[in-house]
Amino acid sequence: ANWLWGIQLVYFVPIACVTTGILVAYSGLGTTPKFVTGASLCVVSSFSSANGLVAWVVLLPVFLLLLRASGRTRWRFAAAWTVLLVASAALYFYGYESPPGHPSLNEALVRPFHAVVYLVAFLGSPFGVRAGPDVVSGVTAGVAGVVVLAAFVASCAYVWRFRADRALVERTSGWIALGAYSITTGILVAVGRLGFGVGQSLASRYTTFSLYLSVAVIFLAAIVLGHLRWQETDAPRLASTSRVALGAASAALVAVQVPVFVLGLRAMEDRSDELLRGRACLHLINVAPDRACLVENVHPDLELLRLRANQLDEMGFLRPPLASPERSPSPAKAERDSLRGQLRRSLVRLVAWSSDAGPAARFSR
Repeated sequence: ANWLWGIQLVYFVPIACVTTGILVAYSGLGTTPKFVTGASLCVVSSFSSANGLVAWVVLLPVFLLLLRASGRTRWRFAAAWTVLLVASAALYFYGYESPPGHPSLNEALVRPFHAVVYLVAFLGSPFGVRAGPDVVSGVTAGVAGVVVLAAFVASCAYVWRFRADRALVERTSGWIALGAYSITTGILVAVGRLGFGVGQSLASRYTTFSLYLSVAVIFLAAIVLGHLRWQETDAPRLASTSRVALGAASAALVAVQVPVFVLGLRAMEDRSDELLRGRACLHLINVAPDRACLVENVHPDLELLRLRANQLDEMGFLRPPLASPERSPSPAKAERDSLRGQLRRSLVRLVAWSSDAGPAARFSR
């Protein structure tokens, strides 16, 4: 879905802006160049997708922590950043109308437990993408989400405990921002999509948002364990315990991939069949539309689908072109063509037999 759906390419833009912004924050640029470059990246991110505004939120702490400037300069930086964030959000949502058919945004408030389950499954979806029975994928995604989220929270708590260590804070701030991007996006998705059901959190396209938390946890764990090794109090025992816990969690996450991978192959085959059925039904939309097939496999709005399909067909994007009464032969003509084809094949076989039998064989009979 991430590579084949045109709309999915849009969702790579915010994370590209976030990671580039982190690099800018770590660079040796001055305060003004950092602000201009970082804010420009956030503007691009804001107008790429709804979660693009998250870039403003997760990048600001990184810039402030790594900024080599006075406290007053930091306050000015934060104030100007906040003004641009508010302006971008106001411009983005100006005239916004919720798409028809989308659930209410109040679902998360009405069902807070389901919202939490949705968020956890969303964060663990890279390890349990919808690839078969919901119970299998849901359990693997839920367990993975709990483990990854707990590891991230534990790493952040450790960094907060040793926040006086400037080197530790600087090394981890970028990875914390990366993980916060996935978590914040997950919260937004849960608010906007919970009405579709908790199982919708396992959609494969959401790995574009959730994968980065797992990546961040890998590097945060390595940094934290390395820092533990140099602590004086209870360091050997604590470091050893942490390494065992991290190894066990990593092994568990790898182990659950075996059934998910097998189910994923099966799901790919099923998805291929669905697309082929949808394509066949779409081909006949002007001649013999199959409403159930089109709604299930192509698009729920049949009239809009017919309009868009014919527009694409007129522009030459559909191969083969849509069947139409003008292009489709009448039943009588189709029957005549079929009889001609059968007669032609019979004549070909007769000529071939005559050539192989030879004159003697033919006269002897």
